[in-house]
Amino acid sequence: MKLNINKNIIPHINKEFSFFQFNHRVLSQALNHNIPLLERIKFLYICNLNLDEFFEIKIGKSKNIKTSFIKNKKLNNTPKGTLLEICNQTKLLIKKQYRIFKQLKLSLNQKKLIISHINELNEQNKIYISNYFNKKILELLNPIKLDPSHPFPKITNKNSNFIIHLKSKNICDKKIKIAILPIPKFLPKYIKILNIKKNSCFISLLETIKFNIHSLFPQMKIKGCYHFRITRNNYLFIKNNNNLLIYLKKKIQFQNNNNTIRLEISENCPANLSNFLANHFLLNKQNIFKTNDYIDLNGLINFYNISNRKDLKFKKFTPSIPKSISDETNIFKTIKKKDILLHHPFESFIPILNLIKHAAYDPKVITIKQTLYRTRYTSIFLNYLTDAVFLGKQIIIIIEIRARFDEKTNIILATRLKNIGIHIVYGIPGLKIHSKMLMILRIEKQELIKYIHLSTGNYHTETTKLYTDYGMLTSNKIIGNDIHNLFTQLTNFNQFNHLKIIIPSPLLLQSMFLKKIENERKNAKKGLKALIKAKMNSLTDPKIIQAMYKASKDGVILKLIIRGTCCLRPGIKGFSENISVRAILGQFLEHTRVYYFYNNKKEDLFLASADLMTRNLEKRIEIAFPIINKKIKQRIIQESFDYYFKDNQDAWELDQFGYYHKVKKNNNRFSAQNTLLNKFIYNKNNNNYNIY
Repeated sequence: MKLNINKNIIPHINKEFSFFQFNHRVLSQALNHNIPLLERIKFLYICNLNLDEFFEIKIGKSKNIKTSFIKNKKLNNTPKGTLLEICNQTKLLIKKQYRIFKQLKLSLNQKKLIISHINELNEQNKIYISNYFNKKILELLNPIKLDPSHPFPKITNKNSNFIIHLKSKNICDKKIKIAILPIPKFLPKYIKILNIKKNSCFISLLETIKFNIHSLFPQMKIKGCYHFRITRNNYLFIKNNNNLLIYLKKKIQFQNNNNTIRLEISENCPANLSNFLANHFLLNKQNIFKTNDYIDLNGLINFYNISNRKDLKFKKFTPSIPKSISDETNIFKTIKKKDILLHHPFESFIPILNLIKHAAYDPKVITIKQTLYRTRYTSIFLNYLTDAVFLGKQIIIIIEIRARFDEKTNIILATRLKNIGIHIVYGIPGLKIHSKMLMILRIEKQELIKYIHLSTGNYHTETTKLYTDYGMLTSNKIIGNDIHNLFTQLTNFNQFNHLKIIIPSPLLLQSMFLKKIENERKNAKKGLKALIKAKMNSLTDPKIIQAMYKASKDGVILKLIIRGTCCLRPGIKGFSENISVRAILGQFLEHTRVYYFYNNKKEDLFLASADLMTRNLEKRIEIAFPIINKKIKQRIIQESFDYYFKDNQDAWELDQFGYYHKVKKNNNRFSAQNTLLNKFIYNKNNNNYNIY
């Protein structure tokens, strides 16, 4: 089918449609028999988690959403759409989730991991469940029967609840009553029960409570008990404010009572109770989503964690550490000698922690500066910084307390850091600080040496085990001076001046990418080889997309790897036929941002904290930094592009209509992520690494 193109209008794939395509790819992993069974369960949970975030932020941003969305199932290029269409797509995805769960449940049974329905249990196990409920759950539950003196309780965002239909045992009291039971978040979502014929058997917390619900209402008849869950608007609109910390605390408190945008409720819940809840939360019917009363998709991560079956999970590994920096006492000497690249999670994040530890106690180090977006600061790390302050070092942390979903965590962390004497900067009004930078100032032979760590990912010790990211350690003077100036300008809220090779956003980064794309286009028109390769999480910026279309029409080859949302349509003859887009979905979440421009054989290569999204390029403080070292450059090209374009196990390709198709496998099986695991971890003959 041909795609009709208006010459004056660049056709873009809709963001929401692209999101659903991404989530379908995630869900497809639950059906991938090459993936261990419990990992497939985890992908099912991740799909559900993505839907939660979509409603909290994308829909929450505008409750009366007027975003464009798909209407024509084939072309999905209708200019205007409705919230109703988004809700319909969500309901189809939910049905698919439950259908896949039933398939996985059968596979789990074959592996002696049984998720049971209460009616499938024998009397002995029903007694066990009741005893468990009475001993460990009953006293933690606080049902609220609705009446004039007991108003509808505060319902927590994304938390499980029951609405209970009650009737008095007194035949004279014919009045129907309603009770609400919020379920505490800290309770385990799945409960392991007695072994049945050497099987590991589990039952959901929802079923356990429902089976014993009569214990909470001894004087009442239970007419019905139905699970429900709400999703609140979690989009925080932050105004420029003199005291960002106080303002954000107030916004979070307001957010806890913010408008509800989705109601999930048991599919067998009577219409009168469903309508009662919808009216209470001021929701239309289109915002009500039916769920299975016996399947807790949101609790599947708990089931994954308590299922002690290593044979049904990805093989555990210990990230490797280059020998050159395995001896932390020589880390400054090593960095001064040469740049060091780390590719997480295949290579460990420990050298970065060791660097900060060593800087804290090294008498030659006088200053540590760092930006934090999402982080997990352990108590040991806080001890390093506390000791560094005690030893008289200057510590400056720029912490972005507006990091989505981590606002509370970052406020607590910022307060703790401030209390131990660290100078804290709470971002910049109107701009989120999303760059990942660490600078250590060390006096050596009366000279101030700047040691720098730059990264595509966050300073979070857990995500470095799950996300692919690059980090680079360097003492390059030009980079060091640029980062020093950048930190100074961030703390003084000045414009970005006097930077030689570090390219920041807003404005400069987008401008640089546009110039690089235009340069390749001009080279193509001269008959020269013109090539762009890029790897990122999302591509949505209209200016960048339009520049890519223009370059493609003039002969530039663009090879893109985009994990998530992509609004560019590749492969349209005479328009974008020189653009190909693929996505990789494997064991690890692809998170590296790598940008390559052939530039008439000069091969310009940049790592960045930014995706090619308008919010990153115009509304955030991001950085891109060039890779100067030739060996590191070739290594990144190989590990980011050569491996990933060769992948025929975890790769998907995007067509011009916005749909993704799994790359056909052949006899020469190749997985980029597995190749990297073998290269850095499982290949113990590699002399460049210590495996421990």
